[in-house]
Amino acid sequence: MSPPLDIQHVSFSEEITEQAAARFIHWMDLISLDSRPRHNAVHMLFNSSGGMIVDAINMHNYVKGYPADIPVTMFNSGGVQSAAVLVFLSATRRIVCPYAKFLLHPAVWKAASGLNTEQHRIVSRSLAKNDKDIDDILKTRINMPATKWKQARRHQLEISAQEAVDFGLADEIAAWSVPSVISIMAPAK
Repeated sequence: MSPPLDIQHVSFSEEITEQAAARFIHWMDLISLDSRPRHNAVHMLFNSSGGMIVDAINMHNYVKGYPADIPVTMFNSGGVQSAAVLVFLSATRRIVCPYAKFLLHPAVWKAASGLNTEQHRIVSRSLAKNDKDIDDILKTRINMPATKWKQARRHQLEISAQEAVDFGLADEIAAWSVPSVISIMAPAK
C-alpha cells in the first residue's frame, strides 16, 4: 500500500532572472531535502512573463533532474510566456486552468545602447542559436502543426488552454484549488 500523498504546494510568479532561478532551485532543494517526513509530490502554481533564456533552461534542467519519487505538477492559472514555457514543460504533469494562455515568440535582444555592425552580427547569431535551442526543447513535448511553429518563430503565437492540451503542452485543463497552507516563492525584498 502506498503512503498517503504528502503534497508540498508552492508558487512561482515572477520574471525569470538569474536571481529568480537561484531562489527557485534553492526552494526546490529545500522541498526534496525536507525529512519531516519527505514530501512525495510538488504542486506548483507557475505563472511568468518569461525572461532570460539561459536561466529558464537552468530551471528546466533542474526540474527534469528532480527526484523521480517527488513528481512535480505545474499549474498555469493565468499566463506562461516566452522562456517560462521551457520551465513549464519540465514538469512531470502539466495542468492549465480554463482561460489561461501560453505565448511563444522568437528570441529577442534588449540592447541598452547602440550597436555597431559587428555587434549586430554577433547578436543575430546568438538569437538564432537561442531560437534553435528553444525549439529543440519545445519539440520534445509539443506537437503543433507546421503553420503554428512558423507563426511562433516569425511573430508570436498565443496558445489557448484547449490548444495546449491538443498540442501536448499541457496534460489537462483543470482548476487550481488553493490549499489551506501554501509556501510562497516570492521575489526577495
